[in-house]
Amino acid sequence: MSIKKEIREGNLIPAWYGVAWTEYREGSLYGHCLPIPLNLIAGWARRLYLWVKHGGNGFRHQFSTSRPDLLDTSGG
Repeated sequence: MSIKKEIREGNLIPAWYGVAWTEYREGSLYGHCLPIPLNLIAGWARRLYLWVKHGGNGFRHQFSTSRPDLLDTSGG
């Protein structure tokens, strides 16, 4: 039995649970939920892990919206 619950966008979060992190997968947004004090710790640990994994450079390079040269400005 796992205390972590994966909630799809639009569904209710169980009582006493909070979102630790979100993830876009299979065309939908999923929230990974844990009991309230644990969600803060798990969310912080995941951010730290990803920061270390990417060499401490942050995450700006992963998202096209942070790269003006990748944005479609054609208007169509």
